[in-house]
Formats: sequence, structure tokens, C-alpha cells
Amino acid sequence: MPSGRSPSVKVNPLVLKWARQSAGLSLDDVARRLNTSGDAVAAWETGKKSPTFHALEVLAGFVKRPLAAFFLPEPPKDKPLPHDFRLLPGTQRVPLSSKSRLVVRRAQRLQKLARELLTEMGLEVAPASATAKLASNPEEVANAERERLGISVEQQREWKNSHEALRGWRRAIEDENVLVFQFSMPVKECRGFSLTELDPPVLVLNAADSVNARIFTLAHEYAHILLRKGGLCLFEEGQIGRDEPPVERFCNHFAGALLVPLDAMLFDLRGLRVADSGALADGDLVALAEHFHVSKYVIWRRMSTAELVSPDAYWSRLNSWPQEAPAVLKKRKGGPSAARKCIQERGRRFASIVFEAKHRDVITYRDVTDYLAVGPRHLGGVESLLR
Repeated sequence: MPSGRSPSVKVNPLVLKWARQSAGLSLDDVARRLNTSGDAVAAWETGKKSPTFHALEVLAGFVKRPLAAFFLPEPPKDKPLPHDFRLLPGTQRVPLSSKSRLVVRRAQRLQKLARELLTEMGLEVAPASATAKLASNPEEVANAERERLGISVEQQREWKNSHEALRGWRRAIEDENVLVFQFSMPVKECRGFSLTELDPPVLVLNAADSVNARIFTLAHEYAHILLRKGGLCLFEEGQIGRDEPPVERFCNHFAGALLVPLDAMLFDLRGLRVADSGALADGDLVALAEHFHVSKYVIWRRMSTAELVSPDAYWSRLNSWPQEAPAVLKKRKGGPSAARKCIQERGRRFASIVFEAKHRDVITYRDVTDYLAVGPRHLGGVESLLR
């Protein structure tokens, strides 16, 4: 890139390398952004040459780090990525892109902020929900948690659509002192993740995923929180793999049982008047799934785990469906208001913590706008949505 009058700046080359690698970027990625060569970037990272101040400014924005970070004497110790559960049968893990890594960093930062604010105000940081063990029966745990969350089958059926269902489940889980965020990531890399090493625990949904998929992810990651085994997840809603990791098997089973209680599903099946459940038409499966605001894959797996269909029938039907890539939500023109986007991304629980801290004079208005990523003129709108 043209250097102009920008002077060269002496920095620790290891800090430059840390900034790039922690963002999941290659030498060529940085070179393209700075309009220079990969050899030039490599020379900076080995100390053979020094970048210009202007280059550091551009790089700071690219890797989403404060400019001051590049003048640290040594690379800081980042929190490690969550445990990686993203291994589907017969596949290899997809490397996390810079965008996904940034989402993880953002979630970790917001969790730390929430913890500090709750502690400063003398409020509880631990979740209200119970914990579960991997040896527990996921059906029993799901039934107990549904009762704790206070969502009845009747209420679930009254939700007009999947968007309303997602809001209902999310709000119930947030009321358990769990932070639920929604940020966009490449769906092929990650459908969601959870952070459980600190309290309050964090659950992150992929905002680019379909709404029904996010509902399942919400329940799946909630199981990770109950187990206190957070991690990155990339699953297929209806897939049952023989080499499915035990934690993922539990979380998938729990999610299906939480969203589709067995008794309610059996009641609906009787209403279809089909003698052989395995002979249900695809249309009937879709109609049944709509009752619970889940996908047909979830219903089909529930029928398999309930031994309503034979393993052969299960795999035959599953393999007959076209192999589809995870549905990606199409962006709508205009989009939500800044206040609504704040609530959608950061959640009611996190926003409430921030406003409570402001009302108690623990933080300033500038802090509020920083933590919620909204301008001052939108704060009234966020508070109105919370009310």
C-alpha cells in the first residue's frame, strides 16, 4: 500500500503475528487488505521490516483489535476457543473463519462484562437451572426442564409461527440467568456454541441459520449448559450417528425431547390415524413438525428414539431425502431497527443487566452504548422493547 508520509513504527513482530493468527487470517488475507505482498507482511512478523503507522491503523480495524494492542511488549494471552464438538460422521472439521472467531471473541467479551456488572451490583451470576450428568436420562431431564421453564404444550401450539416460538423459548431460557446471543457466522462452520467455564453461561445462535434450526440449536446448547460442557457445535437435526460423541448424543436427544414431548407427539400421531408410523407421508411429517415449530428431521428422529420406527425404516426414509445444505436465512430489505437489532443480537437478559448497571450508576451512558453497540438516540427504543 502507498506509505505516503506515514512513518515506520517499531513493534514486537510476535504481536503482529498474534493479531493475525488469532483472527484466523493468512498472510495473504492481510496482504490483500493492506494492498501489499505476503512477503512484506511476513517480513513484519519476523522483524526484518517494520510496518507504517497507517498500516497498523488499517490492520487494527481488519482484525478488530484496538490500535494500542499493537504496542504491547508481548502478545496477550487470549481465551482459548470453546471445545470443538463439530465432527459429523464421515466428515472433517471445517476451520473457523475470521468471522466465526470474531463472534466467539465477542461472546466471550460480553460474558465477561455481564459477570463484572452482576458482581459489582451484588447480583447472582450463576444460572437458576439445575445441572445434569451425562449418565442422566435425557428424556427425564428434558421433562424436568420444560416444567422449570414453564412452557406447556398448549402454549407451544398457540405460538403463531416459528419466529414467535424462538422468542418464547429464548425468553424462558434467558429468565434462567443464561445469556442468549444471536450473531451471524458461516452456517457450514458452526450452528451454535456455548460458554460454560464462567457464569453467567452463554448460548450463541447462528443468526444466519433458519429459524427452526435455531430453535433446535437453542435447546441443544441449553443441554450443553446443563452438562456444563460448552463447545462449538455443527450437527444435523435428525441424524443419528453410530460414532456420535456422547455429549452430542445427549444434547441432541435432550433437544428433541424438550421441543417435542413424547406424549404430545403420540397424541398427534393417533390423530393422523396411521396404523404404521413408519408409513407416514412426508407431508404428514411436515404437518406434525409445524405443531412444535421444528423440522421434519427432528420429528423423524424422535420417532426413531421412541422406537416407533425400525432402524432400517429410519435410515431408509432419511437417505431418501435429498442431501440439503443447512438452510441459510435470507436477508430482508430494510432489516430491523437499531433498537430491535440490539435485542435480537444481545438478548433481553444482557440488555437488562446493562441498563440496571446504568440506573445504579455503575457505568456511564458511553459504556451503555459501547456494550449494546447502539447510538445514544436508540437507547430509549431499547428500553421500550425491554418493557
